[in-house]
Amino acid sequence: MILLIIIIFLVIYTYKTHKNLTKRKNRVNESWIRIENLIKNRNDMILSLIEVAGEYNMKKDTINNIKNTRSNLLSSKKRKDKMTNSNKLSDELSYLFALTEDYPDLKVDRKFLDIQSKIHDTEDQINNTKIRYNKLALDYKNKINFFPSKIVAYIFKFKPAEIFSEEKANIEEIEVLEF
Repeated sequence: MILLIIIIFLVIYTYKTHKNLTKRKNRVNESWIRIENLIKNRNDMILSLIEVAGEYNMKKDTINNIKNTRSNLLSSKKRKDKMTNSNKLSDELSYLFALTEDYPDLKVDRKFLDIQSKIHDTEDQINNTKIRYNKLALDYKNKINFFPSKIVAYIFKFKPAEIFSEEKANIEEIEVLEF
């Protein structure tokens, strides 16, 4: 009788832990999908930005760097590579926006300013979503690594999600944020 109770307890515990780990993994994946969608939206806006900047004969090497990085980002398969290329693209866009000081007509172009504003908003959303992703990934990783759920995670082959290095410095901030 006691053996039966222990077996039932273990089955229930395994089921609940598996369910909990699956939910956490799904939250991490959902957050990643949000990041990918925001990156896709930003990439679509970049085409319009390049078109407008090209009308003002902006430096070709700057525009080509943005095109190449955007292309690398679109062809990236791994999350780490996507984030690396996304961060590089953000840096190149910042450089492009700084260059507008040398192009007074471009600096006041309504279409350019509108696209620039939308890209800035999307960049902010990407950064906020990355922070949320890292928080969820850290929570999931902790659940996988702590006993006794570690046993269930091992049995069912749950793997931790990657935490992006540029946000590792913000772990204290991640712990404080409420979503």
